[in-house]
Amino acid sequence: MRMKRATVAGYVLGLFIVFTICPVLEVMAQEAGEVDPNAPPAAAPAAESQAFKHLAGYVLSIAGTFVVLAIVIHTLSKTLKYDQARNAIIHLLRSNPNQAELQCTTLPHSFYEAIGASLKAGGMAASTQDAAIIAQATVPTFDAIGASVIQHWKGLVGKAKLATAAAVGAIILKQGPLTIILGLAAVGGLLWLMVYKMEVDRSIFRAKVEVLPEVDRALVEGRYYVAPPP
Repeated sequence: MRMKRATVAGYVLGLFIVFTICPVLEVMAQEAGEVDPNAPPAAAPAAESQAFKHLAGYVLSIAGTFVVLAIVIHTLSKTLKYDQARNAIIHLLRSNPNQAELQCTTLPHSFYEAIGASLKAGGMAASTQDAAIIAQATVPTFDAIGASVIQHWKGLVGKAKLATAAAVGAIILKQGPLTIILGLAAVGGLLWLMVYKMEVDRSIFRAKVEVLPEVDRALVEGRYYVAPPP
């Protein structure tokens, strides 16, 4: 009986506390949520936070522009007008195909690489002078290597796009002459790379039509010497 009375008394006391305290807590919550229109504005972010943002802006700007310019310099070391390169390799294919194969190694990641691989692949089938059989070796090889060359430059342009986005985004973190100049330089470098990639794609297509037949002709006429296996 005493236990039941204690239990009932506990329930009554609990209900009393709930109904007494809850309204008080509700009022306190409302007061805490109210905003005084005459209150002074919140304090500005700490100086350390601003300094970190500025530092991050400089780092992104410099790093992004550096990546883009490094890729641009990589293209400048390989820049050769297609017409000039085509005439040079056709002359060697007609006069000294073996020298043409060596010349193709001087310009990797270009149509030269596809021509050199096609010449080597066709040489393995040069025991016959049937142009159709030789073309079955040279054409697929050219297509495969040409696709890898295109993919190589596509990957570099993709990296340059990410780096340019970082350099331009850095202007939001730190507006200033340095970040703006570097951002514009990154954009200019990206445009150069996109134009260069278009030239590479076009040169692969033209070389298949204009240069690859000279490879087949050199193989059919037996002017390409393949060293016998040891």
